[in-house]
Amino acid sequence: MKITSENKVFARLIKAKNEGIADTSGFWEDRSWARRGRAPELFLEFLLPHSIEYFHPMRPVFVLLPKNEAVLAQFSPLLVRDGALALLHFFYHHPKPSLTQTTLLIPNRLRYFVPEAWVAQSALYFPVSKRDHLFEPDRVESFVFILTLIDEKQASLEWLAAEIEKIRCWTEKRPSPVQFKCLVFYSGDFQVRSEHFEESSGYTFKMISSLQSKLGHSVEFVSLSEIRQESQERTVFIDVNELGFYYADSFVVHELLRRGARDFLELNQPCAKNDLDASLNLPVSLAHEFRVYPHDEHEAPWRNRVMEALESFRTDPVLALEEPSYPYESAFKGGRKLCSAAFETMVYELAHELKIKSIARNLSRASCPDR
Repeated sequence: MKITSENKVFARLIKAKNEGIADTSGFWEDRSWARRGRAPELFLEFLLPHSIEYFHPMRPVFVLLPKNEAVLAQFSPLLVRDGALALLHFFYHHPKPSLTQTTLLIPNRLRYFVPEAWVAQSALYFPVSKRDHLFEPDRVESFVFILTLIDEKQASLEWLAAEIEKIRCWTEKRPSPVQFKCLVFYSGDFQVRSEHFEESSGYTFKMISSLQSKLGHSVEFVSLSEIRQESQERTVFIDVNELGFYYADSFVVHELLRRGARDFLELNQPCAKNDLDASLNLPVSLAHEFRVYPHDEHEAPWRNRVMEALESFRTDPVLALEEPSYPYESAFKGGRKLCSAAFETMVYELAHELKIKSIARNLSRASCPDR
């Protein structure tokens, strides 16, 4: 698909890009658009530091915050930061856009979760380095793991082991030893609840032990403040976020990218022909940008699969009765983080199913040259 001014979504994005961040000041200063109550705040606290706000002309936001769709339309375009759970929770209650002005930028990894009715009013994005031509793999000095310890919906031990094997093979090809570092973040809300501490601490122990044992090298644990104090131009990193279940756009990832680091998953993902011809680049910093794409019409069957699952849930008298229309005050009691346990399970199973489909599709595309 060629990007032209006739394409309404991209015309709106180009307009917002040209207006710049000054035009968004009212959005950040006047928070009257945000939902009142502690539940949304608790969920964002649960995701810290990934949920820290940053400024951009596309107004990055978690869709659980705006009070209603009228807010989304008023401030569009908006860049959606939510993971699969909150995004599907939104689409469950808004299967069709009610206002034509609403324009959403959806994380590319969650592209299958977008209802067909929203395709004409949304586009896909992912952050990339602007310094690809300067990247020299053989001069990489450090590899950083972003390890967020919530539960297995964040990342499974099996997935982490598979990624570590790829990382080990990649770093062993470098002429000089690579230093391994790890940023560790705990979900404060999950940790402090005594009824879940044993479960959480067990997962924590297994993930850290797996990282150290399977990597076969010593790992230095560092803080985000240390990372922010120096250039990361000779750093490669991975966000241990298998499915994008809790979040898809991370403040921590942006902090690394803006300092020149490269995303390991970006380095190793397949490239599709004509991708650059069909994309719009939106600068984020001097070192990185958002690459924006239209939806792929060939992925409609997978989008429809998700909508069928949501409709089945919606028409089940028992399941639908348990699902609230928005995050509620007691959402974090008893380990419940955003919605009903049944809805969370459905989203997790869908995310796994679509991950398999995505891998199969990527294998059928042309691969990038080996770096």
